Amino acid sequence: MKRKFLLCAIPGLPLAAALAVWIASFAVSPVTVREVASLDRSPRVTDRDGDVLWVGLTSEDKLCLPLSLDEMGRWLPLVLIEVEDRRFRDHHGVDWLGLVRAAVQNVRSGGIVSGGSTITSQLIRMARPRERTFSAKAREFLQAIDLERRLSKDGILEMYLNRAPFGGVLQGAGAASLGWWGKSPKDLSLAEAAVLVAMLKGPTRYRPDLHPERLRARRDRILRDLGKRGGVSEEAVILAMEEPLPGGISIPDRNFLFVSKVLEDSPEGGRSTLDRQVQILLEKAVSSALRGMPRKVTGAAALVDNRDGSVRGYVGNGRFDQDRSWSWVDCCDSPRSPGSTLKPFVYAMAFEVGLLSPSSLMADTPLSLSGRAPRNFDLRYRGPVSASDALADSLNVPAVRVLRSVGSERFLHRLRTLGFSLLREDGDHYGDSLILGGCEVTLLELLRAFSTLATWRSRPLSFLEGTGGDRWQDSPFSEESSFLVGEILRDSDRLSPYLRSLLSGKAEMAFKTGTSYGFRDAWAVAWNESWTLAVWFGDPEGTPHPELVGLSASVPVVVEVMSRLGGTMPLPPAGVSRRTVCSLSGLPLNSACPSGEDAWYIPGVSPEGPCDLHRWTGGRSVTVLPPELAAWGKARESCLTIVSPLDGAEYLMPPLGEPPRIPLSCEGASGKVSWFVDGLHLGTVPEGRRLFWSISEGRHRISAVDERGRSDRAVVKVTPWNR
Repeated sequence: MKRKFLLCAIPGLPLAAALAVWIASFAVSPVTVREVASLDRSPRVTDRDGDVLWVGLTSEDKLCLPLSLDEMGRWLPLVLIEVEDRRFRDHHGVDWLGLVRAAVQNVRSGGIVSGGSTITSQLIRMARPRERTFSAKAREFLQAIDLERRLSKDGILEMYLNRAPFGGVLQGAGAASLGWWGKSPKDLSLAEAAVLVAMLKGPTRYRPDLHPERLRARRDRILRDLGKRGGVSEEAVILAMEEPLPGGISIPDRNFLFVSKVLEDSPEGGRSTLDRQVQILLEKAVSSALRGMPRKVTGAAALVDNRDGSVRGYVGNGRFDQDRSWSWVDCCDSPRSPGSTLKPFVYAMAFEVGLLSPSSLMADTPLSLSGRAPRNFDLRYRGPVSASDALADSLNVPAVRVLRSVGSERFLHRLRTLGFSLLREDGDHYGDSLILGGCEVTLLELLRAFSTLATWRSRPLSFLEGTGGDRWQDSPFSEESSFLVGEILRDSDRLSPYLRSLLSGKAEMAFKTGTSYGFRDAWAVAWNESWTLAVWFGDPEGTPHPELVGLSASVPVVVEVMSRLGGTMPLPPAGVSRRTVCSLSGLPLNSACPSGEDAWYIPGVSPEGPCDLHRWTGGRSVTVLPPELAAWGKARESCLTIVSPLDGAEYLMPPLGEPPRIPLSCEGASGKVSWFVDGLHLGTVPEGRRLFWSISEGRHRISAVDERGRSDRAVVKVTPWNR
């Protein structure tokens, strides 16, 4: 009888209750707009198209990515209103009809089965959590009425969806869509939206990875109810119920090493410069190259858009997150020997001050360097070469001669201006080895420096979209000298026929390789007007590997990537021109010069005096070589000299693996050369060819004999690793 009386009385309560609540709402402490809108946003990094690469937790250990209602898509707001508050658009914070319905249900069931809450009152509860009592609910209703006076319905809906919990650390629809499906709420299907709304009743009770059957039953009930009310078609409901549930929370954590660089500049993250398609191309190229290398070798690469300095691709470690202690090391930002990669900059300095032009004659002959003569990678001297050939072939002695002409202190200052921050010592500390790799740089420093050479402008690398652009200064190198270096190093004849064919017609590029002492680092840097790309392969622990040669290890990667990206070399600046010069001296012709050729030069800067190597004597043209070349020619004719290994060299036998092989090479030979180790014949090779010997422990005598009977010998020592 009592329950029947209550059921009869309930319909008359709403009007009186509404009036009382409306009056009381002016006296209750209001929930401010700031309270419901204020959220601790997770730091987030996206690629340049807005796809999420990484998300961090808030100070409250939540994943929260607030979005506008427009970004919530079609289905989520619709399903939320239909399930949680169907009269949301019509009431003013309290749904009185809903309260009556809830009261009837509660009386009939003899307990609390429905609270009659609205989306607005639930938002109040999330902003000010409190115990679930009748007095607390009354205050929520009063505060909801007050809040609806100051906020639009769309504003309330947006704040609710951004604050609601969706299991685990996920707060808000943005984090939930990303965590459960890896997408934005605007891309959710009807079924996926129903899953999120189903979870609102109990984020843990209905978690997909903990209670899938319970969640599926509630999701399907929501979908069937939507179909019955005409919110969606019957066919859409059937299709939605066939969709699988998400398996678990997956928080994006892609391109961690690149993301770390972004967070260095902006701890809150932002839209980065990373281009996803370029990144995939770079990752595949590095990964493909590593398949043919030892497991201890890894690779790194970075690509910059020359228009604004934006880093579009970044592979910090080609073996990232593998079973090695160094697999988390960012090799793009690790100090390494640059090998020969700094040579273009010293030549650019020589060109811009008129010490050389690309056609200038240089001597690739023995030159004292701390008691020893620097040799080229192939252990041979070329004799007379042009500056252009010396740079293109990366010859060591000419580079040392240029460094001495420019001055090591001036060159160091220029390198620091380019951004090489690890060059902290003075010129005497580095000596001539500065230009041969006797220092440390990072891949990112090389990338920035060569981008300066490519664009004729100096700017920092940018990892956040919109932070590059106008942040540039004049290059420390002239446009003319930068162009001349690019023209020299665009020579594709240094590439294998296959790589030339891969590049031909698709892109123009200049490139410089580098191989550090002992085969520890293999570099290649390529550039054109649009792009600059730096690639490195090496062992993070510093162990030598014979595979680590810049031309064979790194150049295939830059050719593959640049051929896909395209681009052309810049047009000549107004300050350069071409002239006819002597084919030998590289200076303007005189009447005794037997032949000439066209060559680039900088008018008013490059050497302009006539050729001084050719002169008339007795009615005929004779050539008078400079002392360093004349002496070298005579010495080369008179003796055979072993250039590898050097006499007195010592080698360490590694503890594991096959014994290393060292090259045997000599100069001044005539015809075939026979090699002997400890008196035993090792092999005979044509002049100019190398032979390889697998070392063994002990003291060894190595001898070479040519067809004219001339010989030389070197004594080397091989000691065990632990002695």
